[in-house]
Amino acid sequence: MKLEKLLALLGLFAVLAGAVLVKKVVTERAAARSGEAPVLVALYPDVSAAFVDTVTLYKGKDADATSRVVLSKAPSGDWKMSSRGGARAARATVEGFLKAVGRMKGEPRAQSSSVLKDFRLTEEEAVHVELARPGGKAVHFLVSPIRPGRSGNFVRDRASDSVVVASEDLLSMMGVYDRDGAPNYKSFADLQVVPLDLTKVERAELATDAEGRLALVREGEGASASWRFDPADGNVDRSKVTSFLAGVYNLYASDVPASPPPADAFAAAGESWLLVKEKDAPAKALDLGSLDPDQKAYLVRVRPEGLVYRVPQAAIEGIKKTKSFFKAAS
Repeated sequence: MKLEKLLALLGLFAVLAGAVLVKKVVTERAAARSGEAPVLVALYPDVSAAFVDTVTLYKGKDADATSRVVLSKAPSGDWKMSSRGGARAARATVEGFLKAVGRMKGEPRAQSSSVLKDFRLTEEEAVHVELARPGGKAVHFLVSPIRPGRSGNFVRDRASDSVVVASEDLLSMMGVYDRDGAPNYKSFADLQVVPLDLTKVERAELATDAEGRLALVREGEGASASWRFDPADGNVDRSKVTSFLAGVYNLYASDVPASPPPADAFAAAGESWLLVKEKDAPAKALDLGSLDPDQKAYLVRVRPEGLVYRVPQAAIEGIKKTKSFFKAAS
């Protein structure tokens, strides 16, 4: 009897040991499968800055023209914001965005029109990205405003119902940080009002309220260069001119109007408020428009391009100078 019990116990132990072994093998295999790298597919490998000449970004298929970000490439390779009066776009930023699209890879997550609303990838809810190429097929895909995690985005090609988890965070590049956000033109804008090579500036003119127009002319090159008034009126403190030009260089807009300013926003064509001339380059002139007291910003027009910006009042006041500011101590 004791022997029979012992054999029964040994049999039960063998069954349990076998079950444990099977579970261990199954668990190990499942773990191995879960550790396999997902299959990532290149989504738009043909996209690059060299083969795209227009980028259009907007939230929802019915977005109006003023809420769309439209970037156009000039023959020089520089980018302009067509949706903001042709103001300059930051070339490196636009090209970085296109490189991200070109290297973007994705893992399929779902493939059914019935789940597009769950992912906010319907035409009405998603962020649209359109890339036009000269003589080539346009690219149009949608990006969900909700994220799969800390990085990456849900995307789908407009012609497909396949939802893909993409490797790139295009939402952040477009300035979209919440579910209700839309592409922000400032994410791509070059807001520097007067790009200058300060080493090449040879003349500066500034209109003043009390003293009329003052002009400064550089004489000489490099470290030995000096400045004089035109017409002559005492010695000029070189460090003050350097400080003034640095202020002009560091003028940055707070906004670029989406619509042209009113006809009376600037005085009739004539002498500019500020003029800066670089060697071997056309002069750059600024027309000072009206002050918006609510935004505490001036309208400023840059010629010859005709670009219009809003510039903080404090920045403009910072470069309003009189002749006495530039005069060297006697």
